[in-house]
Amino acid sequence: MEEISVLNDINRGVISLVYLFYGQERFLLERTLDKLTKFLTSGGTGDFNYEKLDGTGVSPAQVAAAANVLPVFAEKRLVVVANSPWFGNGKVKEDDPEPLLSYLNNPSPYTCLVFICGEKIDSKRKTVKAVKKVGRIIEFTSPKGVELNRWIEKRFQVRGKKAVPRVADYLAMAVGNDLSSLEQEIEKTALYVGAEAEVTLEDVKKTVCSTSNLTVFNLTDAVSRRDSALGVLYMRELVRNGEHELKVLSLLATQMRNLLKIHVLSKKGMGEKEIAAAAGIHPYIVKKGRQQCGNFSQEELIQALEILLDVDVKFKTGKGELLPLLETAILKMCQR
Repeated sequence: MEEISVLNDINRGVISLVYLFYGQERFLLERTLDKLTKFLTSGGTGDFNYEKLDGTGVSPAQVAAAANVLPVFAEKRLVVVANSPWFGNGKVKEDDPEPLLSYLNNPSPYTCLVFICGEKIDSKRKTVKAVKKVGRIIEFTSPKGVELNRWIEKRFQVRGKKAVPRVADYLAMAVGNDLSSLEQEIEKTALYVGAEAEVTLEDVKKTVCSTSNLTVFNLTDAVSRRDSALGVLYMRELVRNGEHELKVLSLLATQMRNLLKIHVLSKKGMGEKEIAAAAGIHPYIVKKGRQQCGNFSQEELIQALEILLDVDVKFKTGKGELLPLLETAILKMCQR
């Protein structure tokens, strides 16, 4: 995880002149930016030496001008440019990028300039290459598998708690790798146990909300046992808890694809850890998935995915309402 390297550098006072932050994991991005901001603006002159710009409303020349302003009674000034459009694949308005490129070729030693982008950047762009020469480009990605478990355990440690074995597994399965949601559940559980030093599996089960991941796992478990009534019940629970029917369809399709991957790799003689690494699936989900796979043949899993694809096509072509289509799909998947 690249942000760990950046956080360690900040703790040591090693600050780059230019950063380019991007990626899908906004929780880690915001946490790193917050750490950097606090480090550079901790003195009494922080308000004078911090400027935030919106990249959709400023020109490259304006960014360069802001970055060239000298700090007030401080070593460095921090300039953050949110929604920076000059580094991705999308179209950029017809502003001359030369002032920005000129600045990046000779950045001010008194400014830390941070560009915040979307999930992707275009490494072929001159602006990206220029940042790479003088600063750091950090992609923020969601941790998975063992890495996710370590992250969960560390977040408990920050709160003075030790998570016993299987706690991280359960949280990862129940919540997924949405770090913002995980942080909330970890905080809630830590408050629940109070002065207790350890967090047990029972503690987590009492405090963690009935999440989409957990409910869809129950749904596929019901389908694997051919319990259509319970399957429909879990599907309706997802919708009742605020999930859009399209999201339910997506969650169910993802889980069925995971089961197919687990089924195929298991037949090749792979163990749980090997399957998790090869398929990019959390080890705990692999463990539970192997139990469910025993109730499906490979052909049945493929057929289930075809049924769900048919639901998607019928809904998007106006041939039915999504909720009854989903209910019918569950009934079909439960048939032997």
